[in-house]
Amino acid sequence: MKIRLIKEALKKNQECVFETTFGNSMWPLVSKNDKIFIINRPFKDLKKGDIILFYHNCFILHRIIENLNGKLITKGDNNRYKDNFLINKEDYIGLLNKIEKKRFNFTFNKNFIKAYKYFLPFRRLFIFPLRFINYIKKD
Repeated sequence: MKIRLIKEALKKNQECVFETTFGNSMWPLVSKNDKIFIINRPFKDLKKGDIILFYHNCFILHRIIENLNGKLITKGDNNRYKDNFLINKEDYIGLLNKIEKKRFNFTFNKNFIKAYKYFLPFRRLFIFPLRFINYIKKD
């Protein structure tokens, strides 16, 4: 029921806003309590690198890493492995357009996407040592 209402609102060119509640698969781009703004984009127009909201037992926001004959393979930026399921047109809800954090907002334009794609391969060099230090502090 919720999914149908969201899809109908998006088809009317409305932007839907969600507040993230759990998970860190898209960290550091999306964190807990961030507001994400989802817009409508036709399923056939999605491309590698787009961040989409879909439903697979729950709402999930992940990046497209491959299009496999009309089905999408996705992965969270902070996950080591790709998702073990395919996304079809029925599962797809919308495209991430903007993120509102506590201190700032940013919209996904071409310059931001280019800069983030450049940073993406190097993020593990910075994130994993921070996780390790944080793990040591907890003990």
